[in-house]
Amino acid sequence: MSEITYISKEVSVEGVLEADDLKVVVAGSFSGNINANEVILEEGSRFDGEVDARIIVIEGELKGKVKSYQLKVSETARVDGELQTNSIEVASGAEIAGSISRVS
Repeated sequence: MSEITYISKEVSVEGVLEADDLKVVVAGSFSGNINANEVILEEGSRFDGEVDARIIVIEGELKGKVKSYQLKVSETARVDGELQTNSIEVASGAEIAGSISRVS
């Protein structure tokens, strides 16, 4: 079982989170960079910065840069930035402004 780093709704974090092989779940606010195996930005969360993970699920608001192999953008997501991924799933109702390209 993989370990989870959880940032709750009441928490606001600023900085760099290196979680290599771990899963990171953000319910609150994060400003900075995250590097992890899997990142979930829950509905109601706010992220501003860069996130690099094998799997990324965006349900909240993201402004910045994303690099992943699998990216899922839910109907509640609001994304403004540069998305690099090899696989993307976008739900009806999701808002994306910016660019989408393949990971090289």
